Amino acid sequence: MTAIVSFPGPTGLVDQLELRRNLAGLVVRDSSGNPRAGVFPRSTSAIVSATASTGPMTVSVAAFEAALVRENGPLFMANDGAVAVSLATAPVSNSRIDVIYARQNESAAPMSDGADTAVIAAATGTAAASPVKPSIPTGALELATVLVPTGVSATNAGGVVITQTAPFTAAAGGTVLLRSSAEQTAWTPGDGSAAYRFDTGAELLRVAGAWKRTNPAMGVFSATTDASGLAYITHGMGATPTIVQLTSVHIDDVAAPLQMISIGALTSTQIQVVAHRNDANTRLAGTAITLHWVAWP
Repeated sequence: MTAIVSFPGPTGLVDQLELRRNLAGLVVRDSSGNPRAGVFPRSTSAIVSATASTGPMTVSVAAFEAALVRENGPLFMANDGAVAVSLATAPVSNSRIDVIYARQNESAAPMSDGADTAVIAAATGTAAASPVKPSIPTGALELATVLVPTGVSATNAGGVVITQTAPFTAAAGGTVLLRSSAEQTAWTPGDGSAAYRFDTGAELLRVAGAWKRTNPAMGVFSATTDASGLAYITHGMGATPTIVQLTSVHIDDVAAPLQMISIGALTSTQIQVVAHRNDANTRLAGTAITLHWVAWP
């Protein structure tokens, strides 16, 4: 290992591989030091959307800015407006999955793409009863998948399913947006890194090699208690909360002045709610309850 020639620096001394290594410090990294490929979020709106085009079928790719990663460093790529990407004709039987991707072709060694063009394209899958995604070229960034069923002629037809799969990235020290638990599990940066789950609203901090939620979860809960006077809130925090507050809104019980809601067992997934009368501690089975809840990490 050695020091890389700096950029900006002596004129003509930095090649394309050295330059991307110099720029790697601008993008969040995983715990091994690898820059995270992905889209820099303008919003959480869809990047790839359906169209009515039939000759050929197309999808529309919205404007974006992204970091592609190849040869241990980022390539910063932008799309400045809607791009129509053509898809192959729908299969005559079964369904297939196409992958929409962005890529910077490179012809200079050690790459050998035969061109130096930036492309937004589709990889066509193979039709099957249970189709799988096709592979995309080295260094490409997946933007979305398109499930194409038999017989359709446009991507806005029934049965076509477009799933946004582009990972999000961020500037070094920034917060990475995550869509799901699967994305959270797959992103393993160093301690002190931040992420945000926009499906659950969880603000996450990487501590001791694991994600820790830092903001409370909350909601309105309505249910009918079971035979033991219990109901269960699924809190979605990913860890057992340390503090829980319940505020009763309604309990459908004839002894309303004697009603009480209390907190039972807490787990990494649920808050147990106990409905009972406070005069004799009688459980209220089969009783409709509504309450506000807040859980702190």
